[in-house]
Amino acid sequence: MILAHTVPAALLAVPATVNQDMKAMSVDERISPEYLLRVLWALNSDLLNRVATSTHGTKRLPTDALLSFPVPLPPLGAQVEIVARVDALLALCDRLAARLVAARADAERLAQTVLADALTA
Repeated sequence: MILAHTVPAALLAVPATVNQDMKAMSVDERISPEYLLRVLWALNSDLLNRVATSTHGTKRLPTDALLSFPVPLPPLGAQVEIVARVDALLALCDRLAARLVAARADAERLAQTVLADALTA
C-alpha cells in the first residue's frame, strides 16, 4: 500500500521505462539495491521535504533533489546485514500485527458472548 504522504520506492525485477514524473536509479557493486530501497523508505520524510510542485500543480521530486540526496553508505557487508536485520524486524512487526488483529477479534467475540449471556439471563 502506498500512503498519500510517501515517496513511493520499489525494486523492479524486469526492465522498465518511466515517464517524466518518475525516477529510475541503478546502482553499482558498492551499493545493495535492497539496502538503498530501505534507506529511501526510512528517510521518506526527508525526501518529502524535497518534493516540489510543478507549474501544473503536480507534486514531484526534482532530479537534482534526488541526485543530491545524502545516503549513508556503509561497506557492502554491513548493508547486507542491515537489510537482514530490518527485514527480520519487519517480519516480527507483521507477526505482532496479525496477533493484534486476532486478539481484537477474540475480544469482540467475547464481548458479544458476554452481552448475549447478559440479555438471556
